[in-house]
Amino acid sequence: MWVSYAGSRAWSCEQCRENPSLRRRRGSCGGEFQGGLPWLKRDEEGPYVMAYRIAPDCDPSWGEQQVRRCPIADANRLAPLAQTYQAHRAGLGSLWDFYRSPSCAVVEYWTELHHQTELMRARARERAAEEARHG
Repeated sequence: MWVSYAGSRAWSCEQCRENPSLRRRRGSCGGEFQGGLPWLKRDEEGPYVMAYRIAPDCDPSWGEQQVRRCPIADANRLAPLAQTYQAHRAGLGSLWDFYRSPSCAVVEYWTELHHQTELMRARARERAAEEARHG
């Protein structure tokens, strides 16, 4: 959800399409990060970028995570589940109408997606209220 909200501040496939060397450094759609990325760090598990660098408008608890491969590639893999969630939020049906027997992982994903969506909306309301106060 943060990917679409953050716009040009977040990572996107368009950035890699425009710059093939960036795509290689980001691991070519899901592979391990390579050297030369801005903000790249390393530990005993390998290279990573702190999540707040990738998703600048993320919830602070998420921002402490270490992202080890392109999050857009993972988001693309989960897109059908996210679309199902959005259809449910739009009132087009129950989640169970779309998936008769979802796995525990799918239910957990929808729960986390809902939680993060609500936090994103709360942050947007806070920003709007702040802008209204200060014009």
